[in-house]
Amino acid sequence: MAKKIRCSIIRGGTTKGVFIRGEDLPSNASERDEIILKIFGSGDKWQIDGIGGGNQFSSKVMIVWQSKDPNYDVEYMFGQVGVGERFIDWNGVDGNLTAAVAVYAYNEGLVKNVNDTFVKVRCFNINTEKTIITKFNKRKFDEEKKVNVEVEWINPCGSFLNKGCYPTSNGIDVINLLGKNLQISVIDAIGLIILINAHDIGLTGYEMPSENIQSLKIIEELRKMIGKSLGLLSPLFPLPIIFSAPRDYYTVNKEFISKDSYDLSVRVISLGEIHHALSISGGIAVAVASSLRGNVLDGYIKLKNESLIRLAHPKGISEFQINKNEEGEIRSVIVNRECRMLMEGYVYY
Repeated sequence: MAKKIRCSIIRGGTTKGVFIRGEDLPSNASERDEIILKIFGSGDKWQIDGIGGGNQFSSKVMIVWQSKDPNYDVEYMFGQVGVGERFIDWNGVDGNLTAAVAVYAYNEGLVKNVNDTFVKVRCFNINTEKTIITKFNKRKFDEEKKVNVEVEWINPCGSFLNKGCYPTSNGIDVINLLGKNLQISVIDAIGLIILINAHDIGLTGYEMPSENIQSLKIIEELRKMIGKSLGLLSPLFPLPIIFSAPRDYYTVNKEFISKDSYDLSVRVISLGEIHHALSISGGIAVAVASSLRGNVLDGYIKLKNESLIRLAHPKGISEFQINKNEEGEIRSVIVNRECRMLMEGYVYY
């Protein structure tokens, strides 16, 4: 007999995902994962027999619970759901969809701090064990089901491995790759990333998702090697990010971007492909790295505003606000993402 489960589909920034209440899923992890894989239609690269979008940017799940901790409204867990392969990677968190957790929680009646104008949602992410404070305009969401969400990530460092911002204990590591010594920085701050100067591997840092680039295979081997050294087995993390100095360029949508309008060009390499925009968790890690000494970005960029970094990517520019305490330690990073409720109802499996 066919079964059904409540869910919502929400776009968060440049990704979208399926949102499910935790109490509607089995507590047994393998049973839970099997239901999610059936819902998405994973195992088929098109996900025809499910509600997955047939690519990594729309094959994502968020499981959300009302928190029993009075300091939080909700707790949530993110999973990257395989498309052609049947797997769910529960490592890390999706920064774009974290903004959408806020509107989902409000729409489900899980939020305590609501007034006539604004909604504030206090979130605890289970994957990273981090606190996130989100805010949005209640009236706008009620009327349009679309709203800009401010997302503040508290104390972002050490999200994956609990070893601070530099999980290898080094700001810069030297890796021998194809007989050449390559300087990289591994940063752990919401996203676990590998920062690589694009020119060191023969790239410009302005490559686009449609390009077939041989170097991506080399980058994937580097990613696996670093992940193994960190004791992490994940198809996603650590996430390689190549960077380059500003220059004029056109986005994938043919929009002109002036070199004076941003601070650093970045390309995220996700599951062996150039990300079509920017992973927000990866962007947070880059923002954190830009405020630290002793890594590959130290001396490479000079921010016009020390509390703000503007990162250019294939679809445009994303801004990250960096907040520090009196001791100069990074207290939080703030980013804004637009979210839109696409669907709510039942999915059969």
